[in-house]
Amino acid sequence: MELKNFVEAEKIYQKLFDYLPIWPGIDDSDYPINFRSLGYARMAQEKWGDAEPPLQKSVSIFDEQINNASKSGADFVRNEMANDYRMSQDTALYLLAIVYFRENRNAEALGLLERAYNQAIQFHAPVPIVKKIVDAGMAISINTGDLTASATWSKRALSMNQKLVD
Repeated sequence: MELKNFVEAEKIYQKLFDYLPIWPGIDDSDYPINFRSLGYARMAQEKWGDAEPPLQKSVSIFDEQINNASKSGADFVRNEMANDYRMSQDTALYLLAIVYFRENRNAEALGLLERAYNQAIQFHAPVPIVKKIVDAGMAISINTGDLTASATWSKRALSMNQKLVD
């Protein structure tokens, strides 16, 4: 990916599915992260329709992992691991929203960004993650002419910019 060889990256991510179920296993965060990475490699090739299924799968698996971690009796798992899963899921939601936007599914894109934003704020995601979500929400809402959404995302952008200054 860093070399911008997205065709080769896609092949490598696809091949990893032969190994990830064996080690570290499908319960590990590497499994949904690989789906997210596969989706991103396809996005970079502008294969929007092909990027959607792995990104949806990533979001779905993270839903399960977050749910399982939040029910754990161990504080570390319930708090730290669940929040790590949420941050990774926020990125998958953001990427999936970009795909939906590229497919002219603007309401769905904004809905995913709203979900990602609310989760990121509630569970204190790092500012750069929230900023990406806010920037995308603002761009998509402006591009689609949704004045209500534009106003909402503009307020959030102002708030983010203030946090970056502080």
